[in-house]
Amino acid sequence: MTDDIFKTQQVNGNPNDPLKDIDDVRKELFGRFSKAANGFTQRDVIYAAANLILNSIRQSCMKQKEAEAMIDELMAHSKRTLLDQHYFPSGQRRNVYPFHQVIEPPVIDARAKNPFRR
Repeated sequence: MTDDIFKTQQVNGNPNDPLKDIDDVRKELFGRFSKAANGFTQRDVIYAAANLILNSIRQSCMKQKEAEAMIDELMAHSKRTLLDQHYFPSGQRRNVYPFHQVIEPPVIDARAKNPFRR
């Protein structure tokens, strides 16, 4: 393995990551989403991604049954992928893939303040 595989600029550094198997257009879009999400909280990213999914389904389905079928299929596929590839049967998370998206909280100066010091 070369060192450039694990550069933090790369969204999917591990060659065994299942996201490597998707076509180039989806990889590029995933990379753009990841860059756009940098600096936001995990919860904000999840809700924004869900809004993108819901909006896309809403725009592509004319009938409620079609929309329900599409969201059900997507959620079933997503859940199966998450559990099969990222968790052991025991329920513990697999740390197989390096984390390139890291949430960085702001630095807080927690030192005691001395009001008598200038």
